[in-house]
Amino acid sequence: MYLKHFGLERPPFKITPDTSLFYEGGNRGAALEAVKYAILEGEGIIKVVGEVGSGKTMLCRMLEIKLPDYVEIVYLANPSLSPEKILHVIAMEMKLPVEQSEDKAKVMQLLQEYLLDRHARGRQVVVFIEEAQGMPLDTLEEIRLLSNLETNHFKMLQIVLFGQPELDENLAQKQIRQLKERITHHLSLDVFEKKDIQSYLNFRMRAAGYKEADLFNARLAGKVAKYSKGLTRRINILADKTMLAAFSENSQQIKQKHIKMAAKDSQYATSGMPHWFKYGLAASIMLVLIGFGWFIRGFDDNKDVVSNSQVNNNESVASSGNKSTFSPSINGESGNLQLKSLELSDLLQQRLKKTVSWLENESGYRYSVQLMLVDETRLNALESFLTQMQSLSLIGNTFVYKATKNGRQYYGVLYGSFKQYSSATQSMKNISKKLRVKSPFIRGIETISSEYS
Repeated sequence: MYLKHFGLERPPFKITPDTSLFYEGGNRGAALEAVKYAILEGEGIIKVVGEVGSGKTMLCRMLEIKLPDYVEIVYLANPSLSPEKILHVIAMEMKLPVEQSEDKAKVMQLLQEYLLDRHARGRQVVVFIEEAQGMPLDTLEEIRLLSNLETNHFKMLQIVLFGQPELDENLAQKQIRQLKERITHHLSLDVFEKKDIQSYLNFRMRAAGYKEADLFNARLAGKVAKYSKGLTRRINILADKTMLAAFSENSQQIKQKHIKMAAKDSQYATSGMPHWFKYGLAASIMLVLIGFGWFIRGFDDNKDVVSNSQVNNNESVASSGNKSTFSPSINGESGNLQLKSLELSDLLQQRLKKTVSWLENESGYRYSVQLMLVDETRLNALESFLTQMQSLSLIGNTFVYKATKNGRQYYGVLYGSFKQYSSATQSMKNISKKLRVKSPFIRGIETISSEYS
């Protein structure tokens, strides 16, 4: 309806996944490359977690395009299957001659024969399971058994679990801990920040044929962020109705009132907070009440955090000397409860300063390995970790960035700068097992720069 009014060639904000409108910002491009690489490396089970409407289905569709032709994809859209049926369904999706009444052992044999044949022909098979949080625990365990099908050097079946945060809760259950241990890559699709939203909206407009000056500025993006909570599906719905509201007033410009109208029509203006936001708020309150004690887990004081073979760097930085202090206040309001003054050592200050220079001078899209993320109240764990990196002569390639989210400050520790995603992954593989338990992952430096505060 508003396409001609804004000079568009097609709708820019459809909620159905359109791979030609895939936006690589907000860490989505890096996530796509990460999953693609993990599949091609034959590393078993991969998990992708994101809130409702965060773009998991779009990522799934992009993988179908980006993966080479020799990768066969089996797509399961209905995960609420019993353990007795999951093998049958997968076999039938592979076009194998399987009846519903077929014996389970027979189905497994057929699957193994098929996968061996595919492997002999130089092909790979990967199963995409959407809405995996709805899969019964017994069925998840059956998935683990499928991952046992392998040759001496390669997993014959790759499995990618796409799910909401409840999937992590399910995987934390003791009875399926073996499955969790088989997951080699854990990726999270975070909600978009305001800067991402502005870039996303204007990117979609350009992709749809818009040729004028950017229609969405930072202030308008802030309004969309407020009502959408950073979820891409909500952003699309809001943007579409906002464009319609502007068209109805014959306006060539988007105004804040148009976004408010769209939010009201979508019932976002009055709807309650999504459960992930409620949980985050509740956790913050709990942290204040108990003195920010044991709620945030830091890294243990392990001496073998990173293997000595990872890199050889002779830069040394003194970890003692003058210290600066800061005293953050709850909600930033004077007169409220103040946190105990926290000290920043020379080592941490120098890493922060080094990181600012590093981020300013990086060119092109590069990657780094995120080793840890701590709340501002866990500086002791951060200092201990940096001291260990220094003792292993790794401090020269260690960076620390600050980010603020939901009014709280976090410190992230990064290692290395890599032009290729595969190089970053190889470096991450050299990290010791004790650190790998903390789930290090690859991040795009461009995204980190946008988060830095």
